[in-house]
Amino acid sequence: MFTAYGQFWKNYVNFQGRTNRKDYWLAIIVHSLIILSLVTLMLISFLTMGIPGRQNISAGAFSGFAIFLALALYLLATFLPTLAINIRRLQDGGFPWGFIFFNFIPYIGPLALLVFYCLPSEKRPKPSSNF
Repeated sequence: MFTAYGQFWKNYVNFQGRTNRKDYWLAIIVHSLIILSLVTLMLISFLTMGIPGRQNISAGAFSGFAIFLALALYLLATFLPTLAINIRRLQDGGFPWGFIFFNFIPYIGPLALLVFYCLPSEKRPKPSSNF
């Protein structure tokens, strides 16, 4: 799982080639778990700062803002790797990279891309031997 996530970072801006279905989903799962944990920590921090009787409200707000800043920096840092792995997955499925723009079609576009990401890899012809 973490090997696939390591490849996610190693191929930071590699828009050429392919990413198979297993490596794609393992990297996306780790990426999503990191985002989910940061959002959960941020929400817990902001929700606990409003508890009556709590002495230091500003500390809760500061920690919530710090986690929000960490989340924003993580999302900014992973924008290009996420775009690259999505395009490589589309190419592995036999679809053109331009399908990534389906994200701009409300409701249906992201759902169509999800289906494309779940489809098996395109069959590649076996290299012929010239001996």
